[in-house]
Amino acid sequence: MQVLTFCATLDSAGRLELRPGFVTEGLPTGAAADVEALEVELFDESHGVLTSSRVTLVEPCRHPVREQDWPAAQTRLAIGLIGYSEKARSIRVHHKGRVLFERESLGELQVKADWPGAGSIRNEKAVVAWSCSDEGAEAVVGYSYDGGKTWMPMTPPFTPGAISIDASALPGGKDCRFKLVASDGLRTVTLESKPIALPQRGWVGFILGPRQGTTVTEDQIVELRGQGFEMEQRTSEFEALDWKSSLDGPLGSGSRLPVRLSRGHHLVTLAVRGREVASVKIDVTRIREF
Repeated sequence: MQVLTFCATLDSAGRLELRPGFVTEGLPTGAAADVEALEVELFDESHGVLTSSRVTLVEPCRHPVREQDWPAAQTRLAIGLIGYSEKARSIRVHHKGRVLFERESLGELQVKADWPGAGSIRNEKAVVAWSCSDEGAEAVVGYSYDGGKTWMPMTPPFTPGAISIDASALPGGKDCRFKLVASDGLRTVTLESKPIALPQRGWVGFILGPRQGTTVTEDQIVELRGQGFEMEQRTSEFEALDWKSSLDGPLGSGSRLPVRLSRGHHLVTLAVRGREVASVKIDVTRIREF
């Protein structure tokens, strides 16, 4: 069933800050009768109640507890899914009989988006810009490299304007698309870009240790740690990892490799399935004499 995401904070003075929610599929989360909660109602254009939901108030990083156990001064969170109807035109949030928030959404939500093309993605950045008839609306951007069969979330919610996406994290394919989902809190609009082709990235790798520019003495053992990842298949590699030094040549294989390097300035390279993907500089110095 359709539900609306709900995310709000309530401070000790009773002020509520509510982020715009997004329509999705799921079940309302609800709240137990013996815990403190916000009451959330959605109304149609005639102000008839469509849905009524309870969202638990919790202290950040703690589980819900009984209302009488709450400290007197505490900012609390209310995060969950509430019942939704496409006929909803207004929302009201109240707490202990006191109305904290009311909002009405009338007319259509007008949203426009400017998408990055394959030729405009430069310097590993892709910029998505959007505008909206409601300046208080927020949007999130998703990305698909398989023609829209699956989507990857790329951004947190952001207000109308532009946002830069790290293009180095985008898998490639013949049918890549961006999607923008905008909401004013009740109405959700989804826009999708035209397909673009981006080169497949294949295997990439990460050197997890040591840090760039590490200095050790020639009697010390250095543990090389790394991992491979296939961008399009979304699979990890821990075995077919080969290490090589600019001074000492091949060092060995594996995700964890202890080595002792000769004195000098080393550029240690990691190859995943035969493809060089990352490197780290390591300086090896003379043993100190006392």
